[in-house]
Amino acid sequence: MGILDLLFVLSSKPVVVTMACVGAALVSLAPLSKRFQGKRDDNTETAASPRPRIRIEDMLTRAGYGIMGISVVLFIIAGFISDLA
Repeated sequence: MGILDLLFVLSSKPVVVTMACVGAALVSLAPLSKRFQGKRDDNTETAASPRPRIRIEDMLTRAGYGIMGISVVLFIIAGFISDLA
């Protein structure tokens, strides 16, 4: 399986649409994660944890937008390699 065959598989319509839907679902569900994270004061930093804490909401949002971005790139690649098929 060559690189071109791999690009055909990755840029196929079911893969691109699935990635876009998964990314959109993550971004849409991110605000709901506040309910499960519990109440916490983000302004308090302890000496035991000098690094700032990353909230679950932020991680889900970044992951969702990242997956959607990859989906867009694969969609663009599909447009370029459609002439090669």
